[in-house]
Amino acid sequence: MNEKELLQEITDLLNEYGSGSSINPSVLEFLAEEDLKAIKLSLLESKKHHLDDKEWLLSFKKEN
Repeated sequence: MNEKELLQEITDLLNEYGSGSSINPSVLEFLAEEDLKAIKLSLLESKKHHLDDKEWLLSFKKEN
């Protein structure tokens, strides 16, 4: 996977919670592929925690 593809995946992950943000491709001049992979993994881990928190909160939902 190249840096541009990683940047697109990071943008897609960020947009799962918001709308229409984008990352300027010029950041590729400053970030190495390892940095982009670390960012992607961090976002995936954050997403996992978000889903776990939602499931935990739903366990308290009052049934009608």
